[in-house]
Amino acid sequence: MAFDFPASPTVGQAYTLNGVSYVYNGYAWMQSAAPTPQGVQYPAHGGVRLIRLDDNNLRLSPYNGNRIVIGGESRQLTAPIDIPKSKFTSAWGYLYAFWTGTAIDVEYSTTARITGNDGIEIKTGDPSRTLLGMAYLFQGLYFRDDGANRLMLNWFNRRPKLIYFYQSVATASAALVPLGVASNFLCWAGEEIEFSGDGYCSANGLDFYFSTPMVDDILGGGQHGDRCDAAGHYGSVGGLLTFAQGADTTLHTLRAGMRTTGAATATAQFQLQGMVWG
Repeated sequence: MAFDFPASPTVGQAYTLNGVSYVYNGYAWMQSAAPTPQGVQYPAHGGVRLIRLDDNNLRLSPYNGNRIVIGGESRQLTAPIDIPKSKFTSAWGYLYAFWTGTAIDVEYSTTARITGNDGIEIKTGDPSRTLLGMAYLFQGLYFRDDGANRLMLNWFNRRPKLIYFYQSVATASAALVPLGVASNFLCWAGEEIEFSGDGYCSANGLDFYFSTPMVDDILGGGQHGDRCDAAGHYGSVGGLLTFAQGADTTLHTLRAGMRTTGAATATAQFQLQGMVWG
């Protein structure tokens, strides 16, 4: 049977065919109510995903099913739920699902997560709250989830999220210094991320220069350098950094670090990139 879904749907748009309802979650059309298609068995847990809807709202939608275990019971998310920033009482926090008695709703909390006795990630001290993800309000005002600011992560159905941005930086420092505007990101505890940087550099005199990505303005990776044999000549810059996250609660920064070995000022056009899962 052909599925003639509407073209160019909006997030949350509903479509019904032969008594079965579907909702567009921003990525795909997902079934929002029984019956399950023949031969397909969706899991009883983890069938949801968070997205950034706009500056002021996140949205929880069905994804790879529509069920999540809350308080030991598998509950159905029958329609997307918008999560306004007014729920946030501080810049950073977790998002937990709970059961109202008739439907799933979402709660913001800074209370740490913990693995429950059944293996499900819950709010510490309250098994009626199941972890959905975490978010950070950019400048305390807006939701962001783009290459320069990865500030919303899912616990379920994680996808690779690229961090990337371009910088023009300059220094005459002999010590490695962080330069330029930072990219901001979150990542889950225990995850390891690899960042890289590449670009080109010129100097106003004979000099060596070195560069590397820096997380939280701390040197943690190899430096790559080149030599400028005359004023205005160009060479390559780059670097590699592996970063291991120790806690959920930290807002991290990524920016270029650079130094020179002489008195010349080095100017670099530098591209940084990495990837988080969420």
